[in-house]
Amino acid sequence: MITEGELEGPSLSQHVHDPDESFAIQRAGVLAEDCLVEAGATIAAHEAELKQKDEEIVAMKERLQASEQKLQWEEAKNAWLNEVTDTLRSEIQSLCNESTKAKLTRKVPDRDWYMRPSNGGRQILWLRTCGVFLKH
Repeated sequence: MITEGELEGPSLSQHVHDPDESFAIQRAGVLAEDCLVEAGATIAAHEAELKQKDEEIVAMKERLQASEQKLQWEEAKNAWLNEVTDTLRSEIQSLCNESTKAKLTRKVPDRDWYMRPSNGGRQILWLRTCGVFLKH
């Protein structure tokens, strides 16, 4: 590698006796120095770009991790909701079976609910579930 002293030092100009050749050597030294400065600036720009890319990658990883946590929470919530739904289905089916066995059904209008007065004068809501009306 050529050092700065070698480009401008007296040892190089001592061997050159032609002024045009001496100027060419000095000019080459200046051009080499300009190239080094430009290369340094290019390297610094690339390093800054790499640092920015690294920061973007870190941000993407954080977003990915947050999305994965949200997905895990959603999956846990869905599993719980499925369990509750299955439990409710089972209980409703059990009630329907009990109602059918006890023959608690009555002839009522063809709709999913109706109001029937009780002996106290209040209205009682009857709901159709699995083809059976249940008192609510």
